[in-house]
Amino acid sequence: MTTRWLLLFVALCSSCAPRHRQRTLHPVEPLIDPDAWETSFRVCAKTFSTAPSCLGLLLTRVPAPLQASFEVEAEAAIDELTRWLDADELLTVYRVKHELLGEWMERRWYILEDSSGNVRLLQISFRRVLGSWWLQAFRLVDRDEIDRELGPRLE
Repeated sequence: MTTRWLLLFVALCSSCAPRHRQRTLHPVEPLIDPDAWETSFRVCAKTFSTAPSCLGLLLTRVPAPLQASFEVEAEAAIDELTRWLDADELLTVYRVKHELLGEWMERRWYILEDSSGNVRLLQISFRRVLGSWWLQAFRLVDRDEIDRELGPRLE
């Protein structure tokens, strides 16, 4: 009986906490898997010019437990992509590299191409925590560094 009242009290108190202290984008559920994240990312890319916040939601809603949220980094990535695109649109997303570290971690590299043919690289990694998939890290790479990031050039 005492345990039930204590749980009820904790639940009520946590729902009464000031909203400005709560992280609005931090999830309670992990990703289904990296492929599901990629599908959502491709949908977001098609609407990025009119709704750039979709990328922020994808990058901030699934950090691994015990890891800080990516809110600041996601906002910087959105600003950087918006500035890079300028009047262009994000036209195509190509997955160009995929790396598995057993069943525990997965890294993917995506070329983002705008409507003028300019490209950027998005590197993202996912990892399992207690059997569930979570976003581990992401990074936008400038055009000048793409060859170095992807490995030897094909000529």
